[in-house]
Amino acid sequence: MAITVQDVIDRTSDVLNDVDLLRWKLEERLRWIHDALREIATRKPSAMEQTSVWTLVAGTRQTVPDDSLRLIDMPRNIAADGVTPGYAITPTSRAELDTQIPDWHMARVSTRIRHVTYDYDADPLHFYVYPPAADGVKVEAINCANPPELTALTDVLPIRDKYVSAITSFVLYRALSRESEDASGQLAAAHYSAFAGALGDAQQAAQAAQTAGV
Repeated sequence: MAITVQDVIDRTSDVLNDVDLLRWKLEERLRWIHDALREIATRKPSAMEQTSVWTLVAGTRQTVPDDSLRLIDMPRNIAADGVTPGYAITPTSRAELDTQIPDWHMARVSTRIRHVTYDYDADPLHFYVYPPAADGVKVEAINCANPPELTALTDVLPIRDKYVSAITSFVLYRALSRESEDASGQLAAAHYSAFAGALGDAQQAAQAAQTAGV
């Protein structure tokens, strides 16, 4: 079952006792849901995994498309029709290519990609392929979706169903963080602890729980 904005709004409204969206408006909750998706994508890219066909430009250096936050894997070439599978692509490190094929950036362009190298920490928006791609070559890319802006209750969230509780916890954390009472601050920390725990971040969950006194 796909998760919609309405699903998260209903869950948070029940907890906040704000079914009519009077205290915490729809517009700000939409922003918080989007923020939750961005944070989940950063911490756990597989939560928003999608498989796409990317079209490469000429050369070794390529850019991650705007609808994706990062590359996860590049399994194979794809034929010009955008459907037919081709030869496998194997991951490698840029250091290995530099050592074994020092002139690899100057190699002859090819319609068949053999290797891909990608370092998210160093350059999340670019990856390199070898041999240098001919313009228009297509590859299959497993990637993390870039969360779209949310505008309506019917919008479907590009994430697996099991993360609905994590998104709900994050929105509750943001909502209660606005309040000045100590109790609200503790509740906010508790919800952030639940959010971090749902993503498998035990250390951050424990720190948030300690702040909340739970």
